[in-house]
Amino acid sequence: MRERNKQKQLWSDKEFVDKLERIKAQRLLQGNPVKNLGELTKEMLKCPSFQDVERELIEQDIKTNLKIKLDKKNIFK
Repeated sequence: MRERNKQKQLWSDKEFVDKLERIKAQRLLQGNPVKNLGELTKEMLKCPSFQDVERELIEQDIKTNLKIKLDKKNIFK
């Protein structure tokens, strides 16, 4: 079975796709081409630093920003 058949179409942010395209072009210039963006994302998953990115994204959801407005008159009562 062809590798392309195992890939799934994914909606992604344009900025992310642009970044992937730049990486793909740089690899081509260095003589280390990648067939398509799906293959490149598969390689990303194997990078040790991807675990750090994953952890950051998970922890980011835990940290919630609380915006509390206090009435100055009632703070010190």
